[in-house]
Amino acid sequence: LQHQNLQSAFDNLTQQLNATRQNQLQNLVLKNSAILPVELPEINEQVVNEIYFHTIALGITNFTPEQISQLSYIANQCPFSGGPAVFRARVMFEYIDPLIEYDDETTCLAQGIYRIAQQNVLTQSAISFQIKPNPATDNVTITYSAIGEISYKLRIEDMAGRQIKYIELPANFNSYTFSINDINNGIYLINLVANDALIGKNKLIVIH
Repeated sequence: LQHQNLQSAFDNLTQQLNATRQNQLQNLVLKNSAILPVELPEINEQVVNEIYFHTIALGITNFTPEQISQLSYIANQCPFSGGPAVFRARVMFEYIDPLIEYDDETTCLAQGIYRIAQQNVLTQSAISFQIKPNPATDNVTITYSAIGEISYKLRIEDMAGRQIKYIELPANFNSYTFSINDINNGIYLINLVANDALIGKNKLIVIH
């Protein structure tokens, strides 16, 4: 009898949590729909949010043909003109085609966009950026090839673009280990920043 009572209480709590989560998600959907974007990065952000709220946020990894077309269109844009949503679209598109690759150099150069950070010119090939293990359960080690005395920072975002964790990496180091015990299960974007310029992005899967 005691076991049945405990199970019943657990089931009720689970239902309450699911209802709360659904309400929060619905509020986010409404807020996203109310936005009137003008610039391309804002338009991309709204589209990616809309797809995320109706798929991955609900545990769904199958996409409609329209969603696939929208994600492909955004994922193949130059990140410097399309904004952060381009990287989020790429992460989501891996559910559709995990082997797809993107030629940012050609795409961005076609628009006359170059990668410049203050007085330093940083190229995609300048930074080797890896995360291990991935998926991860408790600790993660990031390895990268540092350039001179540049200050590096790590910014972790969820799929909705919210910053979850911010880390200032120690100077003159090529690797850094940090805990993810305070991060919930899910897929996250890891942004490597140098001199206030985004120089690398990667995907991290957290499974506790």
